[in-house]
Amino acid sequence: MRTKHVFAITALLALSVTTAGCGGSDNAADKKGSETSAAKNGGTSGGDGDGGKSDGAGGAELRLAKVSDMDRLVQLIGTATLCEDMSRNAEDIDFSDIDGDSSGGTAATTAEGDKTWSIKERAACYGESRADNVHRLILIKNMAQFQAAYKAQHEAEIKAGDGDSRADYFIGQNFAVKLNGIRGSDEEDLLGLGLLALNCTPNYTPPANFKNEQALVDGCVLTDAT
Repeated sequence: MRTKHVFAITALLALSVTTAGCGGSDNAADKKGSETSAAKNGGTSGGDGDGGKSDGAGGAELRLAKVSDMDRLVQLIGTATLCEDMSRNAEDIDFSDIDGDSSGGTAATTAEGDKTWSIKERAACYGESRADNVHRLILIKNMAQFQAAYKAQHEAEIKAGDGDSRADYFIGQNFAVKLNGIRGSDEEDLLGLGLLALNCTPNYTPPANFKNEQALVDGCVLTDAT
């Protein structure tokens, strides 16, 4: 067992209990569970006759992890991959897929990206190499709007010959994470924390035995296939 898994168990026990309750109830029963338990159970395997989708749009999201603020998100992601030197500086949170390749991290371009993608807050953290291992952390106001924006951007990439069928973002109920640099086992660890990969590749179906949950936007699925 890797050392980070030991720290993961310790850190996650300290996380606040947050789950989504219907109607926003504050009852103790609505808050039962942890940020990491939501997506481990439930879901269906891909390759079924009905495409493996069981909950309908939005059903899977209710079992995903949820965080209360950016500090909690940094703490959560840090249990799966190295997440150091968290930054909210404009030059660090200018994301080319959201803001455009030449935006330069200006307040105007990030504000426009936030509006289009329904972003509440952004941050970046760094792994072993600050230059090529920048992780994007995003708190989201409206997940359906975020998914629609991502779908449009991803389809444009594919049309231009720049995209592929791999998932870029891993999502919870109210956040999204994009790992840069070396991924590998870190992706599996994110899935174990209650996230699923968002895949909006046209006509994409996960391989057999992987989850194939309907996302909030037609043409997008949530899956544990990365």
